[in-house]
Amino acid sequence: MKKYIFFTVFFIAAYFILQIGTGMILTVLYIPSDPWESSMAAASQVEIGRTAAWLPSLLYILLSIVIAYGGMKLVDKRMIRKD
Repeated sequence: MKKYIFFTVFFIAAYFILQIGTGMILTVLYIPSDPWESSMAAASQVEIGRTAAWLPSLLYILLSIVIAYGGMKLVDKRMIRKD
C-alpha cells in the first residue's frame, strides 16, 4: 500500500511540475506578430477547443508515469541501502 501512495505522490508532483514548467517556457518564448492587431483580433474572435487537444495531455500523463516509476526505483534503492 505504501508503494501505491508513493507512486501517486510522485505522479501528481511530476504532472504539475511538467504543466507549470512547460507553461512558463511557452509564456517566455511567445512573441506576438503585432501586439495591436492581435489584441483587436482576440477581442472579436473566440476559439473554443482544438482538434488534437488531448494529445499534449496524454504525453504529459505518460511522461509523468515514467518519471514517477523512476522516482519509485530511486526510493526503493535508498530504502534497501538503509536496511
